[in-house]
Amino acid sequence: MLTLTLRAIDGEAGVVLPQEALAQLDVKLGDTVVLTEDGGVYRLFAQDPAVAAQLKHAERIMDEDQAVLQRLAR
Repeated sequence: MLTLTLRAIDGEAGVVLPQEALAQLDVKLGDTVVLTEDGGVYRLFAQDPAVAAQLKHAERIMDEDQAVLQRLAR
């Protein structure tokens, strides 16, 4: 378990991840990470660029075809 300290970063709250955590997540500065919550338990994951691109594409399709998707959901 790692203990992290909240710090002010550009008017927001942030944490500094030690090198050990960065290595375990396999991330570097500039990468995107995802924080998920499930029943009060928070988890931090590395964002897979391929999955991020697929999600962005799916969101665009859902926005464009919203009426069709609503009819299919019935």
